[in-house]
Amino acid sequence: MNAARRSPFVRAAAALVALLVATAGRVEAAFSYNHFDTFESRSRQFVVTGVRPGVVVSMPDGTRAPTNLVRLEPAVVAVNCERVKEVLLRELHLTDQWRGRIRVSLLPEAPPTRPIAVNREWYSEGWQFRVLAPHYAEPAEVSRAITGALALELANRLNPSQRAGEVPLWVVEGLAAHLRTTGGLHFLDGTSAPVAGAGRFSVVDNPRAVISMTGRFPEPYREAREVLRAAAPMSFKDLSLPRPEHLTGAALQTFRSSSHVFVSELLKQPEGPARFVAFLQALPSFLNAQLAFEHAWQQQFKSALDIEKWWSVVHASVLSRDEHRRWTHSASLQRLDELLLAHVEARAAAGALPERRAIKLQLFLGQAQFSRERGAIANLVVQLTSLQSQAPHDLARLIADYRAAFTSYLQKRERAGQLFDIAGKPAPSHKVVIQETIKQLDVLDVIRDDFRKLGALTATPVAAQ
Repeated sequence: MNAARRSPFVRAAAALVALLVATAGRVEAAFSYNHFDTFESRSRQFVVTGVRPGVVVSMPDGTRAPTNLVRLEPAVVAVNCERVKEVLLRELHLTDQWRGRIRVSLLPEAPPTRPIAVNREWYSEGWQFRVLAPHYAEPAEVSRAITGALALELANRLNPSQRAGEVPLWVVEGLAAHLRTTGGLHFLDGTSAPVAGAGRFSVVDNPRAVISMTGRFPEPYREAREVLRAAAPMSFKDLSLPRPEHLTGAALQTFRSSSHVFVSELLKQPEGPARFVAFLQALPSFLNAQLAFEHAWQQQFKSALDIEKWWSVVHASVLSRDEHRRWTHSASLQRLDELLLAHVEARAAAGALPERRAIKLQLFLGQAQFSRERGAIANLVVQLTSLQSQAPHDLARLIADYRAAFTSYLQKRERAGQLFDIAGKPAPSHKVVIQETIKQLDVLDVIRDDFRKLGALTATPVAAQ
């Protein structure tokens, strides 16, 4: 099935956009219903209406056209909206269970300098959302707006009241940057709309060629580091309650870069994606977004001061390193090998003196009381986190998989033996948890051996399932 398709059920949207165009500041309506196309995305959450390809769109009188604009074709936007959602779901560890439809209206008479608006509308079946964008716009601005609309829908998906939860600006900016860098999403990347003269734009030759979704950035914080080394990162308080001067000029770039690092680092925390989603869904229940954040992250942050302390450590760590300061593959592998060994004392024969031996760490799991094991593994997770920040990027992903496996083991062992886990499902026994973790670690060990044998210059690790 095509990712975007003409929808016979939403033709009224074209008429609505035509009406919006006629009332957008020019009395004479240059476009009629027949000039518009309406497309639904694959999941049907997005309905995009705009002028058909080939229809010339005039720029408003006196408007200068920036060179970084692209013409937004409704079919292409529908496909890209769906891809923004796919990457967002992947990064938040969610399945697609949308409830609120998002309608995107591309307004040909709106000047490209007009800010893209994201509006919410209450219906008897729940909240729905509308994005109003100029027909020519910057891809990054459109991506931010779609990310914001998706965050709003997620925040209000279970909200039965007519008071919508407001998503903080730092969430929208941070998520959009995270999806672009860590998530590898490029929205309409690499295309600009050339000016044809006489105040008109020419049609993009092949708009479908601008659909692009690449792999993960080798250095997700590269742009953010450059900005935050020139200006100090904003505090969580300033991110939550930005002043007007924070949202213009160079200060806006500092705000965006701070938001990017803050969101990405939150998602790296234990149960980070789940807590982030819980924060969004708590927003309708709180008048203050900071209180919703503290509620969702209360197990990690006991107060606003704890948040600021964590953030100070995080951004200092991020700014203190880059790809030129990382360890070599051989040094990183050697250190990883050391961390993944448990040192025990064993007797070779009865009556012999005990000898200190190194064994695979997974063979040690479950052999000691969990109260002792917990501290040792928690310390290991901290050391793996430090090593991950210093290792080459491809090897850092493998280290992250080890760290995730041990973090998951601790969380599941804590709940083992209970009737139900936090998701309401029967909690597994500690033996099952140990067996599953050993299987994960064995798979990662195979990948580690491949790094060692082949030099690990091009190997790409994958997370164990």
